[in-house]
Amino acid sequence: MATATNLIDIPFNKLVPWDGNVRKTGIETGLDELAASIAAHGLLNPLLVRKGPKGKYAVIAGQRRYRAIERLTKLGTMDKGSIVPCHLRGDGQDDAELSLAENVVRVAMHPADQFAAWRGLIDGGASVPAIAARFGVMESTVRKRLALARVSPRIFALYRDGELSLESLQAFTITDDHALQERIWDGLPEWGRDNARAIHDALTEADVPCSDRRVRFVGLDAYEATGGTVRRDLFETEDEGYVQDVALLDSLARQKLGAIAAEVQAEGWQWVESRLSFGWSEQQTFQRGQMAEVALPEAFRPRPISCRPNLTRCAKPMATATTNRPKPTSGFRPLNRGLKTLKPWRVSGLMRSKPAPGRSSTSPMTAWRISSAA
Repeated sequence: MATATNLIDIPFNKLVPWDGNVRKTGIETGLDELAASIAAHGLLNPLLVRKGPKGKYAVIAGQRRYRAIERLTKLGTMDKGSIVPCHLRGDGQDDAELSLAENVVRVAMHPADQFAAWRGLIDGGASVPAIAARFGVMESTVRKRLALARVSPRIFALYRDGELSLESLQAFTITDDHALQERIWDGLPEWGRDNARAIHDALTEADVPCSDRRVRFVGLDAYEATGGTVRRDLFETEDEGYVQDVALLDSLARQKLGAIAAEVQAEGWQWVESRLSFGWSEQQTFQRGQMAEVALPEAFRPRPISCRPNLTRCAKPMATATTNRPKPTSGFRPLNRGLKTLKPWRVSGLMRSKPAPGRSSTSPMTAWRISSAA
């Protein structure tokens, strides 16, 4: 069916947006990527316009492309007078219907085709930074899509055919081993074949995660500095990865542990042995010492301080007796092993007390109230 359109070149500053465009939602979504693509590849699809007042042209289809070019002019990437290819509509067909037709009839590219196309660019010699710049995305986005395209062709075909979800396909990218990927897929039960976590756990079952105590003991930086490699999951933001050289990791751990053991033995121990693990079977070769109470050696016992004031026993009230309180004793000794030096003590008062039950009243008791001299 023929349409009344003419392909013409119009300066961008002669174009104006049309308020009747049917797309109202998500206009800004992906606009940076679209602008980057236009800057790198040019405008691949011309705008659809109609003549407006004062020599202007209203854009009735291609609103996002218009906004992307507008953004490039504000950034200085394109000049406001840059030529834009446009289809000039001259018939009487409804503009809203044309705007709707452009947004409804098109079908988005399947992600599998996109991943494969990006891999083709890399295989053709393009670099990850170059692709990221030309399509306006992060370099990490390019690497993720390339990893998805490099999954086993058999599993990738399942995703393309809708038998595998994108999340499950992402789980397979933890390894580049196609044989392992297919073996894990064949070994999964039917209910777990589209379970991303089950796939991920099966692929990493024999791996050493970076959260392993050996890695934390050695230090991931020290491991990588000696040539150790780490495999990281591109799609797990909190995943620290998995060490690839377990033999190197164990060697570094033994060296560090051996140095610590040497320091401990230098303290005077007759026997020191270091191990990376000490499980139940190892524990059975030793006897466990039982805790028991023993008498404190004489050298560690505190020595009591004798306080023998030369006072005459009296039965005066406390208030009178305190006027004759003795001077503080001056004798004190420091105790062993870091105990604080004892302070001198003094007698702050004395009085006669009643005899205790069972004691003879002929053996009077003198109660001493003793306090620190400080």
